[in-house]
Amino acid sequence: ITLERHGFILNNTLADFHPDPAHRNAPRPGAAPLSNMSPTLLYEGAEVSSTRLIAVVGAAGGPLIPQAVTQFLKNFFDSGLSAKESVRTPRVALDESGTVTLEKSAGPKVLEGLKKSGFPVETTDTIWAVFQGAVRRTPLAKWEGVSDPRYDGLAYASTSRKR
Repeated sequence: ITLERHGFILNNTLADFHPDPAHRNAPRPGAAPLSNMSPTLLYEGAEVSSTRLIAVVGAAGGPLIPQAVTQFLKNFFDSGLSAKESVRTPRVALDESGTVTLEKSAGPKVLEGLKKSGFPVETTDTIWAVFQGAVRRTPLAKWEGVSDPRYDGLAYASTSRKR
C-alpha cells in the first residue's frame, strides 16, 4: 500500500493480507491483517505475585509460527525432551485447505498413520518456521537457549543476573 502524496510504502505485516479481494483477510480500508505473530512468555505459578518466567519463545514463518511454537512447547514440557531435541523433532503442519504437510524425517509410520486418518498428506524436507527460544522446566532450573537448526541462527541463555 503506497501513500500517493508521500511516496513511501506502508508495511506492517502487509504480506499477511491475502491477495484475493474476496478472501476474509483481503486488504480493505481500515483493515488490519490477521497475523500469526505469537511471541510467547510462559510463567509458572497460580498467583500473579508468585509467578516465575520459565519460557520466552517465538518463531518466524507466517502461518506456520503458531504450529511450530506449540509443537516445541509440547515436546519440551509434555514429552520431556531437551530444548535441542524439541526443536529438532520433525514437524507437521495443517493449512487452510485441510492438507497436512509432514517433514520426511518423521518417517513412513507417521506418514501412513496420517493417511489412514483420512487427511490429505504431503511430505517435504523442511517446514520453514524458524523457532528461537530460551526455556527452563522450573523457575530454579538453568535456562536453555535454543535455535532452530532448519535455518541459520544462534541462541544463548545467560545465567548472570544484573540488578
